[in-house]
Amino acid sequence: MKRRGTPWDLFDSREYASTINKLTYGLIGHNRYATQGKVNQNNAHPFEFEDVVGCHNGTLRGQHRLPDHTRFEVDSENIYYAIQTEGLDETLSKLDGAYALSFWDKRTEDFVLLRNDERTLYY
Repeated sequence: MKRRGTPWDLFDSREYASTINKLTYGLIGHNRYATQGKVNQNNAHPFEFEDVVGCHNGTLRGQHRLPDHTRFEVDSENIYYAIQTEGLDETLSKLDGAYALSFWDKRTEDFVLLRNDERTLYY
């Protein structure tokens, strides 16, 4: 689930209360500072595809290298779409710019954290 606004907007919602009371593997939190794209529910993190759910901190310089890049207003969503459709290694080979990625891979049940030298990542 995701929500536009502050973390408190999320924590105070009925949807959050319902979700947190279910069996949960983990939680990923992300407070977006919009560098591209509108600030709206669609562009809020996390981004979820069939097998991948994740958050991205950073800004790409070469989003056009990712598949179907014109379909996505924000590079973060496009990154997770690429991981879903082309795999992690292929996607990483195309990324140019700052990134710290956190995502859950439903296929392997792995939680993945990775970054390049342009972005820090704390956990």
